[in-house]
Amino acid sequence: MVSGDHDWRIRLLWIGVGLVLLASCAPASLNALLTPTGSHPSPVVSSPTLAPAPTPLPSPTATPIPPLEVRVRWPEQASALAPVVIEVDVILPPGVEEPPPVRAILSSPPDPERPFDLTPQEGHRFAGEEWFRFPPELEEGTWIFDLRPEDHGAGLGRVRYVSHESLQLGLEPPQGVWRLRVDVQSAWPVVGERELTFRLSPLPFHDLREVLPAGINLRLPLAFVEQEARGDLWAGARTWWYGDDHVSLWWAPGPAEPLLLNNAIVMLEATYESGDPPAADLEGVPETEWQGQTAFLFHEQWPGARGGPAEALVVQGPDRWLYVLRLRAMGGDAISPLLRLIGETFTVVE
Repeated sequence: MVSGDHDWRIRLLWIGVGLVLLASCAPASLNALLTPTGSHPSPVVSSPTLAPAPTPLPSPTATPIPPLEVRVRWPEQASALAPVVIEVDVILPPGVEEPPPVRAILSSPPDPERPFDLTPQEGHRFAGEEWFRFPPELEEGTWIFDLRPEDHGAGLGRVRYVSHESLQLGLEPPQGVWRLRVDVQSAWPVVGERELTFRLSPLPFHDLREVLPAGINLRLPLAFVEQEARGDLWAGARTWWYGDDHVSLWWAPGPAEPLLLNNAIVMLEATYESGDPPAADLEGVPETEWQGQTAFLFHEQWPGARGGPAEALVVQGPDRWLYVLRLRAMGGDAISPLLRLIGETFTVVE
């Protein structure tokens, strides 16, 4: 009975071991059953490969066109004391060598009380109130200056333009806002200050009522310094200088009869200093008028380092007094526009 029990236990033990082995081997056997054998492998399914999308190219950026730069040069103080040359600096873009045409347009403030029409009288002399000379007037109160390239700035791209004519302001120009506009004729864009506005300071003048005979008027800027004073209000002389400009006025009683050339020559020679007198054509000088009074105009050439041309106007006043107004360039070759403007203000009245 004991051996039967023992066999039964051994039989149960082997059954348990078999079950364990069967459980451990089942997956491998199943995999083996599921795996096909022979010369026919299973087909391989590949996923389609997508080509990479092309990288979009950036849109081309337009190259910016470099501009022309404009700079207007203008003096701090502008007046009749010195002609103004209009200057404009133009900075050219890289690679541009041909300077473009440039002009300047000047506009005066409106002044309906002052006429602008001037009548040529003799040579460069003008009648009426001349407050501006050069260049021709485009329309009332507007003038144009053609500028020419003069200095190319040593290859730095800067070109300086200057006006062909100088701007000669009058002794008493209109007050108000003046405008100077620069016009650059170019296909390139233009930047910078192309319009300049300014005001003119009025000139101060000498008060000559106490030093000149009654009835004599002369608008003389205060910048002229008196260099010599002779005589008195009956017969005398005054001389003023400013730089190379020389103004002198002489007066003395004249003949009772109308002024003749020989009397005018005597009065003129009385104003010469001892020494080297100027060269002057005294013969054949035609008689003329100065504001309705008999007059003779003499052209002189003074010698020496401070010599130069001069004009001497001999006038007989209503009171028969004789007057000599001399405008003289000291060390120059031409009488300045400033002297001519001063000469235009000379009047002789009763």
